[in-house]
Amino acid sequence: MEINEIWTYNHDYPILSLEIGNINGNDEISLIATTKNGEILLFTLQGELILKDLISENQPIWHARLFDKDGVGRQKLIMGGMDGCLRAFRYDSLNKLEIMWTHQFSSSISGIMFEDVNDNGQKEVIAYSLDKTLRILNANDGNLIWGQIFEDGIGDAHLYRNNENLNEKQIIACGNDGTIRNFNIKNGELKWFKRYSNKMRCVSSFDSINEKIIATGGDDKVLRFINSKDHEEIKTFEFKDYVWKLKPFSIDKSDKLIVSTYSFDYLNDTSSLNGLAFTSKLMYINHYLEILWEINNINVESLETFELKKKMYILVGTTKGTVILVDSSSGKILAEIKKHSCSNSVKYWSERQLIFSCHDDGSLYSFQLNTL
Repeated sequence: MEINEIWTYNHDYPILSLEIGNINGNDEISLIATTKNGEILLFTLQGELILKDLISENQPIWHARLFDKDGVGRQKLIMGGMDGCLRAFRYDSLNKLEIMWTHQFSSSISGIMFEDVNDNGQKEVIAYSLDKTLRILNANDGNLIWGQIFEDGIGDAHLYRNNENLNEKQIIACGNDGTIRNFNIKNGELKWFKRYSNKMRCVSSFDSINEKIIATGGDDKVLRFINSKDHEEIKTFEFKDYVWKLKPFSIDKSDKLIVSTYSFDYLNDTSSLNGLAFTSKLMYINHYLEILWEINNINVESLETFELKKKMYILVGTTKGTVILVDSSSGKILAEIKKHSCSNSVKYWSERQLIFSCHDDGSLYSFQLNTL
């Protein structure tokens, strides 16, 4: 495979997140970027900047997510960041963002998801924050449907269905208080929780050979697998670094899990970042809970998986700024693009086989993926 650079955009501030979708309702796909100084940038896929708007002055926007609550209209834009204000926009015919509603948290927003909570054909907004709360909101007006409070900030959350009752949607979240907590998504009822000795950074689920597994990890540097039925730990892996990201995907009728660990050594190292040998790694775990391969000396900032010609690939953005394409079955690095600044987000657009990456130095790159 080859990855060829198509266009570049340079901004005065770090670009933090990327999203791709149909925001304008005219069947044209747009690239959306958010920045550290609180701006939103809207591009055509050819790199033309068509909108630049200041949303939260000097307050980073961590997340921009597109969604269509009922699947029949143009996509709406939900944004959240450092100021704790969750904002919902629609894109009008005058190439402007029109505010629909806001919902205020008291601290930085950690993540945004969407789900049809009540099985009525319309999706709700799920957001969680460092203000200790997980909230389900009405997508029409931003009003609270239900919320739950942790003892400390919430860092990650994941939606899944329990194999024991596929009709019951559940949400599991983890926090800086060392807990993971599992809720019924319809009413917020706490189903179960577990407490650990340190901050939990990530949580997910996937199907092992026999059962639904909850995977979680964090600052105790242990990856834990928990049986979703009886909530008992069935296996652990210990690492030298924080367990940072978990990404489940399915291929060949079985679930897999991508795991990354993260090192903060670069914050205390006075040498060149490019010369630093990280102890952190990227790993592939199969449905037997076995590590099939690992890539060492890689500090992952962002990753996503995608399917192309019935094969799964992993797209990675690193602390060193490198954009890496990995064959999921073998762990072989197929392509590697070296940039000079931390890659905060990577995205793949399947219809045109495009890759996008944004960086701390304000650069945004578009690449064409070519299969040989």
